[in-house]
Amino acid sequence: MSEDVNQMAGNPALNIATALAYTAQLLNVLSFFLDVRLPYKIIYSEFNSTTLTEQQFSKKVAKLNANILYLCISQNVEISSLSPNKTIQNLLKLRNNKTTQLGSQLPMEMNDQQAEQLEKLIPSDIKATDSDSDEMSDWEALPQGVQCPEAAPGPATVPTSVMNSQQASSLAGGLVTSAVASVASIWRGFTGR
Repeated sequence: MSEDVNQMAGNPALNIATALAYTAQLLNVLSFFLDVRLPYKIIYSEFNSTTLTEQQFSKKVAKLNANILYLCISQNVEISSLSPNKTIQNLLKLRNNKTTQLGSQLPMEMNDQQAEQLEKLIPSDIKATDSDSDEMSDWEALPQGVQCPEAAPGPATVPTSVMNSQQASSLAGGLVTSAVASVASIWRGFTGR
């Protein structure tokens, strides 16, 4: 076992892939708590796959970065402060309480200049290929013969929330700050920075 640990510690590529997998996992948790649906589906265990080609790995990293950009913009992080290749730095921008609005459910509004700036940020590695269409059909497809449960007759009951928006924003901010700090620490540990 200690031999495996020593082998992992001496392999920077494995350390980076593991850090990216943890970052993707954090991003999914953040998007869940902030109620943001990300544009690209990422399976974090695929970063640790030994069968990925360099092109496939680059594409997965580009999708991760695009998802991070999307999450940051949805929480009102200034577009000009984002950089498409600085994965962790972009996530850390969510910690700035002065400019972000964590938990914001407002629609994103931007002018033409901001849209052009955002388009320049998105990496060219993300292009539709045949493998993407296969991935999309796989995870969205339902098995044959699956029955949908019927709703019970009568009025639908919806649980009410007693938490106001300020409490929800404070809770989301605390979770994000803690999670981002943890991943930044893990990232520094894996990369030695």
